[in-house]
Amino acid sequence: MFKSIISSISGYLGTKESKAVCITYEDARSRITDAEYRRLYEAFKRVVTQNSHMSKQAFAREVLGDLFPPEIAGDIYLACGGTSKGIQFKDLVTALVLLTKGTQEEKIRFIFSFYCNDQNVIIKDEFILFIQKVEGCNVPDSLYRLFMHNTITEYDAFRKWLLENPNVTSVSCWLIGKDNQRTNNAGYGYSHFTLSDDHETPTFYQTLAGVTHLEEEDIIELEKRYWQLHSSSRSGKMDIATLLPLVSPPLPDSIFQGFFDAFDENRDGHIDFKEMACGISAAARGPPIERQKFCFKIFDLDKDGLLSLEEVEQMIGVLKSVLRETMSDNAKDDILAAVLKDDFIYMNEIKNTIVSQSGMTLEEYLVWSLSNPLPEQFLTLIYQVCQIVFGLKPLDPAEEFDVVMSWLSREEKRGFQTGQIWYVISMDWWNAWVQYANPNPAVMSNSDSGLSSISGSIGGGYSNGTMPCDNVGANDNRVRGTSARTCWSLRKSTVENAVASDNSQNVVVTSINTIDHEETDSADRPSSVALNHHSKTSSSSLSLATLDSSSSTPSPVNSPGSVRRGLTGSINGSSASSYTNGGRKRRPGAIDSFHLLINPPSTLNKIPSLTGEGGRLRTDIVEGRDFKILPQTLWNALQQWYGAGVALPRQVIETEKKLELELFPLTIMLYRHQLPTNAMQKSIPPASGTPWAGMAGMYGATALSTTISFVQNSGLNPPKRILTFTASFSRKTRILQVWNFICQKLRHIHQDTRLDLLHPDDQTFLFVLEEEEQTLEEAGISDNSHILIETRNKDQTWPEEIATVVSSSSGAINSDQQRVRRAMSVSKSEKGVTGLNNLGNTCFMNAALQCVSNTKPLTLYFMKKMYMHEINRTNPLGMKGHIAKQYGDLVIQMWKGQCKTIAPFNLRLTIGKYSPRFSGFQQNDSQELLAFLLDGLHEDLNRVAEKPYVELKDSNNRPDIVCAQEAWENHLLRNKSIIVDLFHGQLKSAVRCRACNTESVRFDPFNYLTLPLPMESYLLCDFVVVRQDGKTPTHYGILAGTEDRVSEAKQKLCDLVNLRHPKMWKLVPDNLLLAESRQFRITNVFQDGQRVKGCFVSKPVYAYEVCNPLIDETGRSAGPEQDEQIKRILTSTKNQNPQPSGATLRPSSADSAGPSHSRQSSYSSSGSGNGSTMQLINEGGHLKDRFLIAVHRKVMRQESYFLAAQKSHPILFGTPIVIPVTDGMTHLDLYKRVWAMVARLLSPLPPVEGPNIYNHAQDCDDSLGYEYPFVLRIICREAEWKCGLCFWWNFCRGCTIMCSENQILEKLNCATICIAIDWDPTALHLRYQTTQELETVEDTSVPENSRKLSESVPLATCLDSFTKEEELSEDEKYLCSRCGSHQLATKKLQIWRLPPVLIVHLKRFQPVQGRWIKSHKVVNFPFKDFYPNNYLAEVPRRTSEAAENPADGPIIDQDLFPLQDFHQHRLMEGQNPFDLKYKLYAIVCHSGIMGGGHYISYAKGSNDKWYCFNDSSCKEVQEDQIETSTAYMLFYEREGLDYEAYLPRIDPKAVPVVTDDEMEAEENDLKKLCCMT
Repeated sequence: MFKSIISSISGYLGTKESKAVCITYEDARSRITDAEYRRLYEAFKRVVTQNSHMSKQAFAREVLGDLFPPEIAGDIYLACGGTSKGIQFKDLVTALVLLTKGTQEEKIRFIFSFYCNDQNVIIKDEFILFIQKVEGCNVPDSLYRLFMHNTITEYDAFRKWLLENPNVTSVSCWLIGKDNQRTNNAGYGYSHFTLSDDHETPTFYQTLAGVTHLEEEDIIELEKRYWQLHSSSRSGKMDIATLLPLVSPPLPDSIFQGFFDAFDENRDGHIDFKEMACGISAAARGPPIERQKFCFKIFDLDKDGLLSLEEVEQMIGVLKSVLRETMSDNAKDDILAAVLKDDFIYMNEIKNTIVSQSGMTLEEYLVWSLSNPLPEQFLTLIYQVCQIVFGLKPLDPAEEFDVVMSWLSREEKRGFQTGQIWYVISMDWWNAWVQYANPNPAVMSNSDSGLSSISGSIGGGYSNGTMPCDNVGANDNRVRGTSARTCWSLRKSTVENAVASDNSQNVVVTSINTIDHEETDSADRPSSVALNHHSKTSSSSLSLATLDSSSSTPSPVNSPGSVRRGLTGSINGSSASSYTNGGRKRRPGAIDSFHLLINPPSTLNKIPSLTGEGGRLRTDIVEGRDFKILPQTLWNALQQWYGAGVALPRQVIETEKKLELELFPLTIMLYRHQLPTNAMQKSIPPASGTPWAGMAGMYGATALSTTISFVQNSGLNPPKRILTFTASFSRKTRILQVWNFICQKLRHIHQDTRLDLLHPDDQTFLFVLEEEEQTLEEAGISDNSHILIETRNKDQTWPEEIATVVSSSSGAINSDQQRVRRAMSVSKSEKGVTGLNNLGNTCFMNAALQCVSNTKPLTLYFMKKMYMHEINRTNPLGMKGHIAKQYGDLVIQMWKGQCKTIAPFNLRLTIGKYSPRFSGFQQNDSQELLAFLLDGLHEDLNRVAEKPYVELKDSNNRPDIVCAQEAWENHLLRNKSIIVDLFHGQLKSAVRCRACNTESVRFDPFNYLTLPLPMESYLLCDFVVVRQDGKTPTHYGILAGTEDRVSEAKQKLCDLVNLRHPKMWKLVPDNLLLAESRQFRITNVFQDGQRVKGCFVSKPVYAYEVCNPLIDETGRSAGPEQDEQIKRILTSTKNQNPQPSGATLRPSSADSAGPSHSRQSSYSSSGSGNGSTMQLINEGGHLKDRFLIAVHRKVMRQESYFLAAQKSHPILFGTPIVIPVTDGMTHLDLYKRVWAMVARLLSPLPPVEGPNIYNHAQDCDDSLGYEYPFVLRIICREAEWKCGLCFWWNFCRGCTIMCSENQILEKLNCATICIAIDWDPTALHLRYQTTQELETVEDTSVPENSRKLSESVPLATCLDSFTKEEELSEDEKYLCSRCGSHQLATKKLQIWRLPPVLIVHLKRFQPVQGRWIKSHKVVNFPFKDFYPNNYLAEVPRRTSEAAENPADGPIIDQDLFPLQDFHQHRLMEGQNPFDLKYKLYAIVCHSGIMGGGHYISYAKGSNDKWYCFNDSSCKEVQEDQIETSTAYMLFYEREGLDYEAYLPRIDPKAVPVVTDDEMEAEENDLKKLCCMT
């Protein structure tokens, strides 16, 4: 509507491009400071376009901001000098200065120019139209006085009128209105249209630096490292499993839990960044006493504030082991004595010093640690962990040198570990770093310069002699000779409590500690370094308490960090330097190792690598001369401190009797088929942030020797192969790992991807890499091998495979190629284990054929070519023998055991000719194909030449035995074949009239049983119940019917909650609000009348309790006061800037002298970030005005901004809450209710028991007051960044609700108003726990109902459902012979005669409400000992039960004797005919959805082993590896069948009915029907 209005008055304002600014640029420049000018220029550069202009959209977004109505923003842009090209910087500065610093006269002239036309007059009608339609204001009466004598007005009259009525329009209210003159409500909650804002909101880094001994730069770098470690966590948290492999070793396993708990102060099981930073501050940068306190926390495993005697004993063992590990051969006497002293002596000394025999207190530990050298090295180790693992930058190069060399010495002593990653770096860079960091470079030993290898431990010592680096290898016996080779070798051994982890693959293996060349001597240098002179010379009392409370900016001016800056100076990555003898050392640049790499061929320059190996190393490089190897933790630290151009990770592998660092992994060329350009761009994976993810992966698995299948590509070419990627893998990598890595990296579906090894001499031949457990080395894959990443076509075919099939079928392969193909495709595979090529969505056919092929008696029949003697060419219901002939030929090829794969081309053509529905390339039902195949084979092999007419007879109350035998004989009169003998059984169908109780019985043949599956008629609804008690929300799960309403789901939820918590107040549906929360706001409230299905799309649904019985009618809590919970949380910024009570709520429009605005037009003009609006009132008005929605807001600060309103911008975060509202509720009550809901989000203070040992400055807690750590403000629900009461020209972010006990909360409309919880920045930075936002307590109903919904059903249940009596509907009335009319009836099916081969079809595809859906219900079925006796008709079942009774036992059914075998199976001699035991031999499985899934099959081969048949892929599997959850058809065979007895007796001299030549002549006609391109 507004667009049409604006366009209608475009002649008035829309096309005017003249400026309304009446001051010059020079005048404007003189009114602002240089700092303001620079800030504006930086902000302008950030959004400027290429033509040095700011666009209109950028002006509205960046300058005016989101509080400005977009309808007026366009006109303001033109008035400020904007054109169609944009606005220039000088015009922008001039306009902003006038609008913010201009005089009243200048602003009035701007307002006049804004409303006037090109003739500098204001026309009455256009002026009124603009005010009404664009500004959304009512026309005041005073406006008519302006135009009392004329319809136009000029400047002088307008100026006089405007001075008398400054609030007449929204623009005048904005610039000169009396209502906009208040300046006592500073802050982002109520900001004005000013150029600058001196209010400084402390950043997270400033806040954290104020309570720790860290600088802001340190915290920023630590945060980067934290998120790197966090990203490698499987749980998504910095938990103990993530941290363990990083620090242990070097930390012993026995104290790792204590080390973790020392950081995890709130004991929630994971370390957030604030805890990590505070812990590093206490452990590495605090004064000595604070660092010793941190160590005390590590050893205090039970966190009781005392070290028990057991903990003391463990502490002594740990301290001695750490000291022993780092001790040099020439250790000082006190160090040596401390190591050699017996643990018993230490214990006695401690027992004599402690007061209480229950344990050692913190004070006693501090006294003991100061007088004993034992803890010193442990302090150093913790310090090194903080620097190397957590990335804390050392204070100076000397400290960095000591830390790096000590860590390297320890890792080299520990030796290689399988799966560990080491990094190769340039020796030039390493020497440059040593020269820079070594405090005494003139006396540098070989180990210091990095010339020692992994097999020669440096021991952290220094040589007393000076030695040139070039000759150090010949003069120092600690350094072994170096030579060009591919790896280092170490003797394998094990050490307890030593593990290693590869971050990318999480490999944890045992370590080694012996090396080839033992260390013979070590320099005299203490391994421990005193760090006290690097600590901050401040106590823990320096904290936020030292901030100037009168200042509006809580910047940590006097924080411990600032004290350290004054003492030590600024030392960072760019300016750090050290001096030796008055000379300045040069800091090395980024780690550069490019010269170690081989220059790739020009053809590979632009080929990306999937793995992060960095490149191929030159073969002539020598360790110690050209490169140095570093452990991964040390590399991460140096990379973070200095940066790196290329990372060269290499992995330790296990070979025979030694461990090797594989310098030269296999580089593989990866090909893909050429795709369209847009598809190729989508398939290129992003660069991996994990170094060398492909090489680091669980190597050393034992390989299995198997046969490699072969596919030929010739004739008709598949899509062109192009070299797409390179990748490097260890030669010990298994093919399965490579396959998984490539699929994950390229986002391919595993079952639609396979790897083909191209022949090195002739790439028209390729090998399919199917043996997953083989290593690359065992599979014959060498360096520079070519592997094709082949993906299925949309029709499920393999591109290379289908091309070969088409070529061979069309005769495109010459004789030489044919000989090679046949020679290489012969394998020693098991007979019958032959794959079938997918010819285009033919997996449904292949799966069924594999199962039928593994039906042993039928296959034996075809292998002996007996079908050639029984082909019925004259059967009008048959296919002239073509189905039998093609199937027989296929089975013979499959069971020769020569070919790995066969294309069922001819059989598919034949099936497609006689059943066109199977002739296309669309997916079909495997069961329908099976039914057609069995029926076709039966008719082609029917031994009845001419079928007699047989009349169906009703039972007429005759005995079932007579009727069944008669029906079976009639069936055999027309049907006799091997298919009937093996697959046909007999069903009893009984229909009973419900009117006269007459029963009609018929006996019908069947060749498979179709069993119904229970369909999912329930939905699992996930609810997170948020109650008003402030406890962690609880996650519940209920099962709701698909047709249930929301009100019914609420009732079920309330019943479940009340059952779980009977002692709490009862939860009723009327007090429950079901809502959907997305993007930190409530986006939808569900109405009681909505259906559950399609309603709860997002999970979970939040269920808010909006009424608390513990709150009385006055709105005050009847429960215990929660004031004590607020104590000592955090001091709010409001204490430093108290707001006057007069600024509590915006007065109504009636009290204002301004224009009366339409609230609807005002809010709608501001836009909405949520899209469509929602109703917050349930049907019936149950929740009307009884609640308010509250959202969390925090301040986003930016340095470059145009106006003060954009400096601090509020953004949403967290999970919204719902606050119940009652009449007479005070502001203080509202704060208490909000606090009760959000108090759990703040980290609790350390436990009060025991000594208070904090990782941050203690004054941070001591200075906390009793104020709430947030401010409540009223905001607009559809636009949470602006006030819900004020007009836009106030630029208010939300009117503050003062925390007053005397003020009553006015009634607010919850449909348009919500509450903003504006968190105090300090509280948010130090105490707010982001991880608690989505934390829930999971009720047992969630897994229980999830399991119920997806729980499996036994096969017996499906058979019970098949054989139970069912009532026929009105549409299925039965024509009763006795009543003579259609009557309601019941029907019951039972099995009378079981076939030797029983096929069970699980009916997964069923029509529901007019559409077909698939049931994913899991069916449990037996693999053996399956007895279907319980589902037989009464007589056969009773006969089977009678046969089980012993001969001398009581005879139950005399009328059954002599017992009759109703099944008449041909069994082996000695087999009990009444023992109806079946065994499973084949399964067809369907995965995916209907119309888009995939069929595979499992079958038991002739060797009694299970195989998985996935089109052309065949591999052996164990029984427990079979995917039974997707079973679609089950093939059971009666145990004890005599296969030979089912074969027909054919005279060996008999001539076949038809010859191969005759059949082939007809087959040629079939081939002409097919045209494949």
